[in-house]
Amino acid sequence: MINIGKPRLQNKMELNLEDEYGVYGYGICNNTGNKFYFDMDVYDIIKNYCWIEHICKRSEYRELRAYDRNTKKVVKMTTLLGYQYYDHEDHNTLNNRRYNLRPATYTENNRNASKRKDNTSGVIGVNWNKNESVWVARISINGNRKVIGKFIKKIDAIKARLKAEKEFYKEFAPQKNLFQQYDIE
Repeated sequence: MINIGKPRLQNKMELNLEDEYGVYGYGICNNTGNKFYFDMDVYDIIKNYCWIEHICKRSEYRELRAYDRNTKKVVKMTTLLGYQYYDHEDHNTLNNRRYNLRPATYTENNRNASKRKDNTSGVIGVNWNKNESVWVARISINGNRKVIGKFIKKIDAIKARLKAEKEFYKEFAPQKNLFQQYDIE
């Protein structure tokens, strides 16, 4: 009798969809049920793996991982696709389509971080200081957190933060979608 082991799980997938960025597919993460996206020209590379959504407990960063039976190691989808230093432009780490992945240094990638769950102001880098009764705007530059200013009005702190993002973070500004709303030129 031959022991073939447990049957290998596979992701449910929808293939050959098309949008303005080309032909793509999506799969369903087996552990969370969330969709992940890929370009069809990489389908042959990823199809033989069972992809799960790994969520880092400390940072809540999400990424696609699979167990490689040949090497007996865990692989990340982005690494398998050849992306070593990259950034997900739309902040969706389950969207591994080429248009969404751009070259980035470690620092640039950290600049384009999403808003933390414990954020109460609604804007990255802006918080209420209850001891001083002021809004504080901060930004990290070269690993150093700097206070941009302290403000009575929340909108002034938001504008200061966004101006600093535009100046220092450029295309990696995480809140560039707010520039127009707050008249940041």
